[in-house]
Amino acid sequence: MQIETTRFGTIEVERQLVIEMPAGEGARVVDVALHPEGKLLVAIASLASGDTVIGMADIEGEGKYAWRPVRVLCGLKMSSLAFSAKGDDLWMIGMGAGLFAFKTDAILSETGRPEPRYQFNACGHVSID
Repeated sequence: MQIETTRFGTIEVERQLVIEMPAGEGARVVDVALHPEGKLLVAIASLASGDTVIGMADIEGEGKYAWRPVRVLCGLKMSSLAFSAKGDDLWMIGMGAGLFAFKTDAILSETGRPEPRYQFNACGHVSID
């Protein structure tokens, strides 16, 4: 969901935009991240099976998003994601597994089960400087 606020003198007008992620029925979006250049949106959604769906959308402007094919991470429950400062890497917390690092341009095309960059009993959110 995106909320834009426009000010006309002393009057503020809000416009709300709902973005639907193609993650399948019953999927629950748990986090989103915006690329530092503002041209790419990444979302992760949790499935009842415990798997995670990763979706990327190219931002075309004026509320238009073009979703790329999604990727499912079987057996991994991701809770949080963040881009690196340059946007080359995408970091995710895998609940109980650790901190995962993905190359932004390759995350959807990789097919193997990812391994955490740093393995530990992870939970919660991630913030990268």
